[in-house]
Amino acid sequence: MTTRGMVTATVVAAWICMMMVGGCARGVDGRAVPVADPRPVGFIEFADAGFSITAPPGWTVRDDSDELIYGDVALTKKGDDASMILIGVLDGSIFASARADNRVAAQELGSGMGEFFFPNSGTRVDREGGTLSGAQTTGAFEFYRVEFDDRSRSDAEVFSAVVEKAGERWWMTWLSNKNAVDVDEACELAESITPM
Repeated sequence: MTTRGMVTATVVAAWICMMMVGGCARGVDGRAVPVADPRPVGFIEFADAGFSITAPPGWTVRDDSDELIYGDVALTKKGDDASMILIGVLDGSIFASARADNRVAAQELGSGMGEFFFPNSGTRVDREGGTLSGAQTTGAFEFYRVEFDDRSRSDAEVFSAVVEKAGERWWMTWLSNKNAVDVDEACELAESITPM
């Protein structure tokens, strides 16, 4: 390439950089083209609680999240009034916070939430658990289904998770007394918890 060609290429590159300032690139015709939002669909930030999540498709923040007994935020899904997701900082207000091991904390969290929201007597079945590994956190989850002694009642399902980063921990519980909890989706949600 000649010196003149190199200068021309440098000027063109500089012009392209200038056109991209302000969050827009310039199309061939010179019109501004918005730069795509790098955040995933479903991204929600909770500044007061100090974390963000990527909600599963169809789930949104419940309007009365500031009145929760447990957690910093509640998610609900339109057309599914039998399910709820609670998420929060794992601090002294949550009984599982005394457990240093995330797997044990997730088990205790799930047990306590199940007893609180589904107090009717029954048997816990289909238990499963495992580890979680998000972009910035690691942790563990626990899942079980409750077969109520009163068989006229629909089974309930409980998913609980605890994740941490640098000594800080967060928890999540997905509860349903009618529709199945999507364990894969629940794991993805727990792994999406990101400290701010």
